[in-house]
Amino acid sequence: MSDNLKYVGVALVAAGVGAAVALLVAPDNGQQTRRKLLKRVERERKALAREGRRLMDDAKCYIDEQVEEGRKTVEKTVHNLTEQAFDQLDQGKRKISKMVGI
Repeated sequence: MSDNLKYVGVALVAAGVGAAVALLVAPDNGQQTRRKLLKRVERERKALAREGRRLMDDAKCYIDEQVEEGRKTVEKTVHNLTEQAFDQLDQGKRKISKMVGI
C-alpha cells in the first residue's frame, strides 16, 4: 500500500509542477489561464479523491481479510485446546481408575 501512497505523492507534485509550467508558458491572458488552471486543479482534485477512496476500499478489504483470518485461527486454536483438555481429562480419569482399581 505504501507504493500507492508514493503514486499519490507523485500525482500531487506533478499537478503542482504542471500548474507552474502552465503559468510560465501560457499563451492566454491571465483570466483565461486562471480558468484553465482552476479546471485542471479541479480535475486533479477529483482524481486524487477517487484514488483516496480506492485506497481506503483496498485497506478496508485487507483489514477485513486479516480479521477473518485471525478469527479462523483463534477458532481453530480454541477447538484444538478444547480437544487436548478433554483428552487430558480422559487420560487422568483412566489413571485414577487404574489406581483405584475400578
